Amino acid sequence: MLKPVAGVSKRQFKVESLSETEYRDELNKAGLQNAADIIIMIQDLIKEGELTENDRDLVDTLGRELTPLKEALLEI
Repeated sequence: MLKPVAGVSKRQFKVESLSETEYRDELNKAGLQNAADIIIMIQDLIKEGELTENDRDLVDTLGRELTPLKEALLEI
């Protein structure tokens, strides 16, 4: 996901690898203490590959092909 974001961003940004504790601390500092547990849980699911799906359910629901991430980012 970094490459598409970096490709459309006009700003420079730093990418850091944080431990779960460091990430939670940063979320709390950003005022996201109520969402921190959920965000950490989603990150854990991503790391475990639990959110990797290769099906067309979303395409079928939307009734169209998915917009490539870079193209979608350019629209916002």
